[in-house]
Amino acid sequence: MVIGGLDTRGTKSFCLYIAGSSTDLEVMNNLLLNERTGTEDFGTSYCALGIKTVASMAVCDYNLLSVGQDGLGDNSYVARIGSGSSAEFYNTLADLQNAPGYAPRDVHSIPGIPMLDPETLHLLPDSPCADAGTPLIAQGIVTDFDGDPRDVLTPDIGADEMLNASAVEIPQLATGPLTLEPAHPNPFNPLTNISFSLARSATVSVTIHDVRGHLVRRLASAAALDAGRHTMSWDGRDGAGRIMPSGAYFFRVQADDMFRSGRMLLHK
Repeated sequence: MVIGGLDTRGTKSFCLYIAGSSTDLEVMNNLLLNERTGTEDFGTSYCALGIKTVASMAVCDYNLLSVGQDGLGDNSYVARIGSGSSAEFYNTLADLQNAPGYAPRDVHSIPGIPMLDPETLHLLPDSPCADAGTPLIAQGIVTDFDGDPRDVLTPDIGADEMLNASAVEIPQLATGPLTLEPAHPNPFNPLTNISFSLARSATVSVTIHDVRGHLVRRLASAAALDAGRHTMSWDGRDGAGRIMPSGAYFFRVQADDMFRSGRMLLHK
């Protein structure tokens, strides 16, 4: 999370400025908010993102890029690509997404105001950053700046994770209208069971995801289930019947507007 024009280049202000190029730099789940105005000391132009070339980042996506006037007027821009007289400025996120050679970067990123608590910098309940990120478990990012667990499927953009049911990694603690049990057996090979209980009838979907959050298999899709305990099994295969490799996977159970998730390990 970067707030304010913390990096300056002469009379330019950036939240994030990348001067070189990289084949492995990943810029994801970042909240880039430049709140400087066009009349301040660094205000000849100010941007959320500045890069020397489109090759500066191997991956850039699932970010929020915002400037004081949403990139319209007052010398505010969502991004600058290039340097000196050859630099190109992009007023809006849509302009940046359509910049020559920029795709597929930032295709899932969002514009707008992040809606933060001004004192704690925690996300407010109506923040557009909620559930708008991508899992970074493979990169070792599993907690936020408070030490709270990240949502394993749809983390929030930025350094804060609003606590919700799917961020709880110990599913047996999730009670109420939807109660989820740990996968059993776990680790497993070749089959594991996912059990949950409904306090009332509900429309239920059960999905399996890999560590990057990609959908692997649907075990149930909008199924009408009665109140009580239910069990579904996963045989370690994807939707096309292919055997999945060993590793960690996540299961997600959604009942109406409630959801829970848990972790399991396929070990061969």
